[in-house]
Amino acid sequence: MLKKLVLLLLVMLLSVSTFNCIYASEVQTDSSPFYEEKGQVIFDSVKLTNENGRIEIQKSTNIEQSQKLSQKLDDPDIQDILSKYMGEGKTPVAIGWTKVYLKDSKDPNNKTGVVPMTIEDVERLSGNIANPNAASGTPTVKGNFTLYTLVGYDNYDPTALYAESIGKWNGGQYGSNGPANDNDDFMTITWPNGYVLTSSTIFGDCSGPYKKDEAYSSVVWGFGEESGEIILASNGRNDSSSGTRKWVSKYVHTWAETVPSFNFSLTDVGITLTNSSASWQIASSLIY
Repeated sequence: MLKKLVLLLLVMLLSVSTFNCIYASEVQTDSSPFYEEKGQVIFDSVKLTNENGRIEIQKSTNIEQSQKLSQKLDDPDIQDILSKYMGEGKTPVAIGWTKVYLKDSKDPNNKTGVVPMTIEDVERLSGNIANPNAASGTPTVKGNFTLYTLVGYDNYDPTALYAESIGKWNGGQYGSNGPANDNDDFMTITWPNGYVLTSSTIFGDCSGPYKKDEAYSSVVWGFGEESGEIILASNGRNDSSSGTRKWVSKYVHTWAETVPSFNFSLTDVGITLTNSSASWQIASSLIY
């Protein structure tokens, strides 16, 4: 009940701030230390069309999915992602997301970076704590970051599946270089068990991208981050998968020297960081 109240208060608070659109999360996890808004939309029951640069629902066979998608289509980020994807001759199958709101933080060496807010931070912003710890203070919102996981297929070859991890920094207020610094960020995508990853690349608002590591169904890329959008695009082939499938994206942000290690499994990439006080990671996924 408290988390639902906190969510409502955050929506009311941030909807009058610098953000364009705020949506209530379909999922609020207990495992993450951060306040997260999560959800996914599946497009298998709707037909989308691009009308003068805007994605609209042309027809639908599922009213509930259509209503959820109609709400998300008011989000300019979703519009931008789907418009680019469909403009490349692809049809989206599903999209999942995890959104966090950011605040300033300092590591033990007094170097400043942005980190996701916790539920306690949200409570402080909403005035929901009667006697807040003065040492903690009330955080100032420094924009937001959303990690999307998008899956679709080629219109000319429906057996050719695409999956993208898409990271979007929004809200400004980061300074002249946005969240960028001299230390690399990392992005991963993992295909479902039974799929083989056939190719991958990364592009967008970043510098010096390089493939860090790769396994049968997962890949890790590193890059110099910049404020804006970064996309890890990949192709995969179904070798033996059937039934419900899950794609997982992860994003690691660092602002001081950090040595990451990656542990691959059939369904995920485990990430360990040597300097956890100057880094954070979030994950998004979709189940289809």
